Amino acid sequence: MKTRLLFAAFTLFVVAGTGYGLGFQKRVRVNREFDLKAGSQVIVKEGKFKLTFVELVEDSRCPEGVDCIWAGNGKICVTVIKGSHKAVSFELNTTTDPKSFTFQGYDITLMKLAPYPKANVETKKLNYVATLKVTRRGM
Repeated sequence: MKTRLLFAAFTLFVVAGTGYGLGFQKRVRVNREFDLKAGSQVIVKEGKFKLTFVELVEDSRCPEGVDCIWAGNGKICVTVIKGSHKAVSFELNTTTDPKSFTFQGYDITLMKLAPYPKANVETKKLNYVATLKVTRRGM
């Protein structure tokens, strides 16, 4: 009985440590690009704040295989929250401004948005992935 209890505790410890336990959130570092799926959240380790890719607002980018007058734009809504403060929402764009948002001395920049649209192919909003980069201002 004691052996089973120890094994169960060890398994729970290993599972929690690998990120499959309850409450796990991906941690990212400044000055490194990272992917954030729509509806997902990460913790920026150095700034101790959370970023959430709330939703795709628009994707008017010119689909592959189509001739367009302009490249179009992809726009996402992101929230940032630190501690018990109120969440701050902002939008980032692929082509037009703003492409970055500043929060407590950190610049949050949209590097790319995937998947790129294809003619006659609909992509569900939750299948979008934003590549973001957080940098410390003045560094």
